[in-house]
Amino acid sequence: PLVAVTTRTLDQLEADLTRLLRAAQPNRQLTEMADDGSPKIPSLVAVFLINRVGASVGRPKLVDLSKVNKVDLRSMGGVARLVHRTLHPVPAGPLAS
Repeated sequence: PLVAVTTRTLDQLEADLTRLLRAAQPNRQLTEMADDGSPKIPSLVAVFLINRVGASVGRPKLVDLSKVNKVDLRSMGGVARLVHRTLHPVPAGPLAS
């Protein structure tokens, strides 16, 4: 499911990550929802998903987990946003005067 991860929209990426998790752990229930409305996941699962994305794009250390907002590691949506921001950084614009 991570074939074209770098070209996916945020919603597509979240769906891809959900499919990846369901394939890896078919018995995992994703019924409890986080505050952002996406399935709640343990942070260890979030790290697994981030590592799988990193491996698929050839960047084993996709993100520096020590600099990640821990809330992003508690939901499928949070992981998708984190990965999407990492793969699609917003270029810095000119500073306002």
